Amino acid sequence: MATNEGYNPIWTNGTPGTIVATDPKYGAYGDGVHDDTAAIQAALDTGLDVVLPTGNTFLTSGSLTAQTGQTIYGYGATLKADGNYDALVIGGGKLFGLTITYTNSPSSGAAVSITGSNAWIQDIYVGPVSYNGIEVSGHAVFINNVHVHAANYGLYFTGSSLRVNGAFITGSVTAIYATGNTMNITSAELYGSNGVVWDGGSYCFLYDVEANGTGIAFSLVSGAEVHLNNCWTNNASNSLKIASTFNYAVSVTGGRLGNSTGDNVVVAGSQIISIKGVEIWGAAGNALVHVTGGVFMLAIEGNMFQDAGTSASYGILLDNVSLSHVSIGDNVMGVGSGTFTEGYIQNNSTDLSAVSIHDNIGFNPVGKLTAPALPASGTAQTNTFPYYVRVYVAGGTVSAIALNGTDTGLTSGEITLGPGETITLTYTAAPTWTWFGL
Repeated sequence: MATNEGYNPIWTNGTPGTIVATDPKYGAYGDGVHDDTAAIQAALDTGLDVVLPTGNTFLTSGSLTAQTGQTIYGYGATLKADGNYDALVIGGGKLFGLTITYTNSPSSGAAVSITGSNAWIQDIYVGPVSYNGIEVSGHAVFINNVHVHAANYGLYFTGSSLRVNGAFITGSVTAIYATGNTMNITSAELYGSNGVVWDGGSYCFLYDVEANGTGIAFSLVSGAEVHLNNCWTNNASNSLKIASTFNYAVSVTGGRLGNSTGDNVVVAGSQIISIKGVEIWGAAGNALVHVTGGVFMLAIEGNMFQDAGTSASYGILLDNVSLSHVSIGDNVMGVGSGTFTEGYIQNNSTDLSAVSIHDNIGFNPVGKLTAPALPASGTAQTNTFPYYVRVYVAGGTVSAIALNGTDTGLTSGEITLGPGETITLTYTAAPTWTWFGL
């Protein structure tokens, strides 16, 4: 057995009820050669707080399980696992300052598995390279300042009420995969192929999260209530992808969404979606925002659409789908040195009147349009343009002007029509009209 080297009595004298794993009573070697699994587990089984001393490397061959309410101090120490198991299981205690590495490349298990309630882990380094870095199936868990290098998921969340403050995750297929409820992440850098996948739960809040992988930065598969605040992407295939199976409520506020391949923001369905105050730029030949499925209540407002010299095809492309209560307004279109080869905004939706396109710098006002031919008296004319128009009526002998079949009380002057709305003139002598796009 190893000597008492590395044992620091200050931990026990200064912190009543705390024991040190290298105490001869428990017998951990901490030399990175001998198997310390049984010794550390014996220390944990006391239920007292446990210190893994600085400068020691503890080799394990199976899972270590902490007791509820127990604290493990590992600043400057390393736990080295060698198999497909959860290296450390925390039921509902605290873990501070430990490095967890592997002697192999596992195909299952996690470096840290949090199964209980009210757990707190801080200043943890994982890798290289775990299979899953940190798994959270418990409730009310706080994670602060972690660095994770994992092959599969950096953070796998299936529990409820998780708060993460400060995370750096790299090497993963998906940096964060979540099916749980109520996840709040602040200040994270994600370098997995995919950034965050939300799949099933409700209430996800992301603040200052930077996703720099080459897959999908933020993927919303199912569930509800996801909110991105000042988040950044750069190299993704899609910065944000909202599946048709996602239920409702997405807000993206501030930040910068940029991608290198494919359409940048893809909305395949859902309802109550807001994208506001975001800088959006994307890949050549693709749309910066592409709505491919039916949406109820969509606001794309106050954003900056930048081609960044890439010659994207569209700023915003609305496919031939059913949309309702859509507002596209107050955006700045076409900032940068490239061009939108197909158009700034293209509305192909099935109901033009459901989409309000207004006050987009670089797109609105459109200016004077080629007006449709004046129809016969009493015949409605539909605004087929994908934006609001202002129609000026002058001259002739007009007895009535109707908007969407309702008499306006006017016989001349200006009428504003939304996409898909109708104007009807009743006259005995034909007037002239001039159309302007707004």
